Amino acid sequence: MADTLANIEADAQHYANDSQLNAVSGQGLRVSNRLYNGMTTPGYRAGFAGTLVTIGRRWPELLKSDTGLTTTSGTAKYALPSSRSGSTTVDDTSSGSTLPVAATTSFRAGDRIRINSGGGREEVNIVDSVSSGVSLAMVFALTNVHTLAQADAVVIENLVFHMEELTVVYVDASSNSYEYVIGKSPSEREWADHFSSNNAIPLVWKQYYDGSNNVIEFRPAPDTTSDTIKLWGYVQATPFATSASTTEFIHKNSDYALALLIAADWLAKRDKTSRSRQLISEAVALLPSEDSGSRIRGSGMLTPWGHDAPHGSRGRYAGF
Repeated sequence: MADTLANIEADAQHYANDSQLNAVSGQGLRVSNRLYNGMTTPGYRAGFAGTLVTIGRRWPELLKSDTGLTTTSGTAKYALPSSRSGSTTVDDTSSGSTLPVAATTSFRAGDRIRINSGGGREEVNIVDSVSSGVSLAMVFALTNVHTLAQADAVVIENLVFHMEELTVVYVDASSNSYEYVIGKSPSEREWADHFSSNNAIPLVWKQYYDGSNNVIEFRPAPDTTSDTIKLWGYVQATPFATSASTTEFIHKNSDYALALLIAADWLAKRDKTSRSRQLISEAVALLPSEDSGSRIRGSGMLTPWGHDAPHGSRGRYAGF
């Protein structure tokens, strides 16, 4: 439950019966991040002692939304909001889930923030709401007390979505903010079929690097300015930076599972195969047997009024 890497290392040393096990610096830190990110990548399979084990899951604590994209009429291409930035400092004593801060200008609901990065009071949380110029209300109760005297830094963490899990929603302000799911183009044939010189509510999207930014492009281009594009999906976990960095798991068993996997990897590299496999079995037993978060990619897409059904679709549904 949001345990520190230092504590996870101590647990791993115990499981491996080896005080020399290193999980917080150098190559040890890289291994910790590989296993942690593997656990939070849906379907990821890790290799231990000649055995492939599926440790990747969909975690509800990493299911996020971003509403930072707004449309411009006639503009089809937008930079993905994976480089959000902003920071402030704590300017009064925190209480419960309320964090008083010096400035709120850069923050919005849904932002993932890191407080006192690298320090003894480091923690990660999600902004639930913003009281302009006063404080940030967190989704979860704060683990530590943060004060004016400490002036802990509060920094927005980038949201980097797993693109294969991403759902893109168009929020049509002119229709009482009705939400249309925009389908990901499954092929260049489908993309070409949606070419249109007329702007409208987009039907398909694709993502690529345009030489400067990771972008998302829509067809047709939006016909309205200031409508919202909502991105909804599972994000990559923030890598550990120091021994004080914390996981983002809600359930304590997940932290124990990570420690067991770190210990198993350490032992496998030292030819202690039997004990390594035993620890792997214990780690998998602590993980959810299936994804604890839902699959969010659907198999169909609703065509907004005024559009012809695209190639290969039936009625108002495009068969993606």
